[in-house]
Amino acid sequence: MIDMLDKLKSWFFKPNHHIQVRYNTKVGDTNLHWRVIVDGEETLASHIEIHGYVYGESSIVDGDQKMNIACDGKIYWHGTRAEIQTGPGPELLP
Repeated sequence: MIDMLDKLKSWFFKPNHHIQVRYNTKVGDTNLHWRVIVDGEETLASHIEIHGYVYGESSIVDGDQKMNIACDGKIYWHGTRAEIQTGPGPELLP
């Protein structure tokens, strides 16, 4: 129980999480169309809503290259719906 409490505290008080989103190609007969990976832990989602800066990145899963939409921010779950709030994008002007 203490380990779970410590894990929740570290997750809750962490300023930002690295979040990756990609389509679930093995969706089957469910409505869980999205894979949402938060700091390396995957959860399936039916809907996603992202507010803020996102970027593309790739990852290797079981030897296959996967393309992701990624961001750094906070995620809020509403059942199987994921709402993601990110920070502003980088300043691109010289």
